[in-house]
Order: sequence, then structure tokens, then C-alpha cells
Amino acid sequence: MSLFYRSLQHAYISKPGIVRPRRIRTLLTLAVESSCDDSAVAILETHNVKSSLIASQSPSASSPPTAHLHFNHRISATTANLRGIHPVAAAISHQRSLASLLRSALPSLPDARDDVDPSKTVFIDVEGKLKQKCKPDFIAVTSGPGMISSLTTGIENAKGLAVAWGLPIVGVHHMQAHALTPQLVHALESGRAGKQVEEEHVAAGVRAASRSLQPAFPFLSLLVSGGHTILVDSKNVTQHRVLAKTADNAVGDALDKMARMILPEEIMASEKQLSNYGAMLEEFVFPGSNPLPSGQAGEDRSYDYGYAPSSAARRVSQYGWALPIPLAAKPKSEQFAFSFAGLISAMERNVDPETRLVWNDQRQKNDRVPRTESPSEDERRELGKLAMTVTFDHLARTVIMGLEAMEERGDRVGTLVVAGGVSANQFLKHVLRVNLDRAGFGKVEIETPPLALCTDNAAMIAWAGSLLFEEGFRGTLGMLAKRTWSLDDYDGTEVNLSVFDGATEA
Repeated sequence: MSLFYRSLQHAYISKPGIVRPRRIRTLLTLAVESSCDDSAVAILETHNVKSSLIASQSPSASSPPTAHLHFNHRISATTANLRGIHPVAAAISHQRSLASLLRSALPSLPDARDDVDPSKTVFIDVEGKLKQKCKPDFIAVTSGPGMISSLTTGIENAKGLAVAWGLPIVGVHHMQAHALTPQLVHALESGRAGKQVEEEHVAAGVRAASRSLQPAFPFLSLLVSGGHTILVDSKNVTQHRVLAKTADNAVGDALDKMARMILPEEIMASEKQLSNYGAMLEEFVFPGSNPLPSGQAGEDRSYDYGYAPSSAARRVSQYGWALPIPLAAKPKSEQFAFSFAGLISAMERNVDPETRLVWNDQRQKNDRVPRTESPSEDERRELGKLAMTVTFDHLARTVIMGLEAMEERGDRVGTLVVAGGVSANQFLKHVLRVNLDRAGFGKVEIETPPLALCTDNAAMIAWAGSLLFEEGFRGTLGMLAKRTWSLDDYDGTEVNLSVFDGATEA
């Protein structure tokens, strides 16, 4: 059991006076996410989550888990003029936006039925009229990792609601929520299909397997965002073991930095309200390759990326320069990690207006030669293509090493979950699929959330919070923001609760 959940773990079986969590069939969650520069609020209703958590032990488990989003919106800080995320600008944006976003969400709470206990309802102003609504069962909030000032704004708003309504509060690990997002997607799809899905399962004789969370544990999680790059062995809701992590920059940060170097100035100037430079780079290099609407997941396999897998330590361009694949030249024992700082430095040298790099095959390194003109748009497009290619080659190689290591331990993995903001990149999914097939992992499915749930959002916090709540986890009003929060396993026998201020048992 990992440290961050040992500090929260319920111990109701062995300790008297602690109540076993109820098997709640319907759960209403209000969630707040503010780990970076997006203010987000969601209201999620889930059904049969508890039964899905025990489905593997109970063949008589009831219907599959379903979910319905009553509200899911976010407001992003305007940071384009800063050419990236700025902690102060993000904190100001949260202070301006989050309370208003919460007010907008409250009318979306389900209407209270006549037979509902009045203590479990609340009156909300809806277009000038007070309407009786169902209170959430609890408040979920991102408590880390992330920027302290941003997290604190979200946590304090969540505490305010918990105090005002007398509700429990649950702190959620941001990256764990990303890893569990594909399970939310399956539950939402089941919820939309409703009884038809359940009837089809019964008619087909499908029992516990279809009633458990999908994708089923264990699975491998590649969590890729602007602040994180980690490969995780996900055993269950609370047990996640980090297999590899970045030694320096996160992959999303690296792509953004390289995109700002590569993209022509006219493109940068035309996207004043956007700060997702990685997405802009994808569109610049592969126009029209990511046409999927926000509600649709999956890879556009019809696009010709012109990609061929390679085991070389570098990729050489048609312009003569080469980009190294991170860690590929290191001994095998040092390759099971992520690193992007060297790639960023190499790109800085390639876009230098005075000089450019030319690969010297005899010396096995780049030579610096004078430039006669600035990089053309075609050369910039080639720079962008190779920047993404070597970046995703590096991710794919590390994923394959993780799968091989798990196989050696006897763990058969059927699913690779790719989550976080960078998972929206269609070229990344193409590179992963090609390399997995080539390495003999063709049966490993790649699961990614729809575009709207790839980036930071409160729906994933609500879902992860619902699973934790059903498992008996609770926080307290002393909860503090955590800038860093490891998903690693904890091998010690004692739990340092001071690291997780406010954590307690249910």
C-alpha cells in the first residue's frame, strides 16, 4: 500500500468504534480541481461503484458501474502573453473564477424528491427562484501534487462547502485521477446506454467481469502532462507503483518549450488566447491529424504520419542535423527512466539564428556551422516532426521496458492507460501502437480518455473521489495542499501523518 493512501486508509476491520463504510449504490459528488491554471468544477452521480469494487470477489455482484455528469466546466487562466504557465497568474485566475464557477454549478444538482430526508437537501437560487436540490454526499478536491497557491484556493473553497453543508471531504491525488479516467469514460458510456446495456449483459450471460471497473486492474499507466511524466503499475484504486519517472522536465513542458522555439512567429501571434503550444505544434507538423471532436476518443488511424520505428540512438533529418533519443546512448541499466532536458538543449542549438547543427557521422556528433538564413517553414516543420518523434520514441521505449519487466515478474498486462494532457496527441498514440506491435505487445490495448477529459478537469477528481469514498477514505478540515505527492509504494511500518496534514481514517 502506498504511503499517500496508508495515511488515509480506513482500518474499520481491526479497530472497534470505526464504522464500516456503507455500500452506497448511488453517490452524488461535487468536485473541485485547481492544481495548475485551470479552475474546474464537476457534479457527478455514480451508481453501483461499491459493487464494482468487490466484483472480482463476488460473482453475484449487481449491475456494472454507471456515471452521469450533471455539470463539468472549467475556466483557464489567460497566460498566452506570458508564453507559458505562471503561478501568480494562475492563482489570480482561480481567485477570480472558482467561486463563480461553483455558483454556476449548484443549480445543476439533482432536484430533491418528495421522499428525500430534508436534511439531505439544500435550497439553491435557480434563475431567481429557490429550488430544493439534493446535497452532494461529499466534496472531492485535488489536494496535490501541483502549485501550492492554486491548490490552496481550490481546497479552501471545498472546505467552505463542506462546513456549510456538513459534508465529508476527500482529498484526491491529481495523477491518480488521470490514471482512473478511462474507467470514468466506461462508466459514463454505461450510464448513457442505461438499462439496454444491462439487459444485453444478462442476455449474453456476462457476469462479474463486465460488472467490474473497466479497464480492469492491473493495468500500466503512462501519465504524461505539463508537470508529470511517470510510468505506473496500477494494481487497484489505491495501489500504484511508479516504475519510471522523469529526471528533469516533464514531457508536456518539453513539448511546449520546443514548440515555442519551432513555431513561426505568425502562428504564435495568431493564437493569442492559447497556451497549449504542444497542440499547436501537432497541428503545424501534421495538419488535420487531430480532427476528433471533444467528446470522442481514439486514434485517427487514417492519417499518414510517415513514421517508422527505429532502434537507433538518434534521428537524422534531411537537413543534416540530428536529434538524440533521450537516454538511448546510456547503458541499458540507466535507460529505464525519462529525461527531456538534453533534447530541449539540442533544439535550442538547432534554432539558433546564427548557427545550425550538422550531423558528423565520423565523429558521431553534431558540428556547429554558420547559418546563411533563418530556418525556413519547411525546416521548422521538420524540426517539429523530429522533436515529437524522438520524444515519443523515448516514451514508447520506456513503456516497452516496463511491460517486459512486468512480464518477467509474471504480471500479464492487458491495457496501457495513457492519460494527462499530452495523451490528446494523436501522433503519440500512433507511435505507441506501432512500437507495441513491433515489440510483441500487439494484444495490449491502449486506452485514452476523450479529448475533453485528457486535460485537467474536475470530472476525473469526482470519479477518483467516489472510488475513494466508497473504500472508506476521508480527509479533515485540516487538509493542506501538497506540492509533491508520490505514488510510490511505501515499505516502512509507520505512517508519517505530518506529511499529509488533515488525513484521518473514516
